[in-house]
Amino acid sequence: ILLDFSAGWCFPCKTAAATVQETQDLYEEEGFLYVTVMIEDDESQATTLGFAREWADTYGIATAPVLQGSRHMIDYSSIEGYNLTGWPTFYVINRDMQLDSGIRGYNEEWIHQHIQDVL
Repeated sequence: ILLDFSAGWCFPCKTAAATVQETQDLYEEEGFLYVTVMIEDDESQATTLGFAREWADTYGIATAPVLQGSRHMIDYSSIEGYNLTGWPTFYVINRDMQLDSGIRGYNEEWIHQHIQDVL
């Protein structure tokens, strides 16, 4: 699983969104799932379900879930939430459902390498 925490106003998040469906399609047969969690909309407001659907439609995301999130998911101590200090933030979850790795910012090469490492 690749968790992608994004915000609608974030340019690197938009760049990443344009590759979601392609990445999902590339690894889907191996049990991979790309999950986008929208933390804020394009006006830095709480994400609505409608905005999450619009994001998916805009970037042609058909088979990878785009979820409605919120700033309540952020916890800088990482005790009760995710330590999100940059956009987008990615976490790779391995087959044992453990966090394997993470990165702040968009780096397509890093993403593909770490997906391949856990598959």
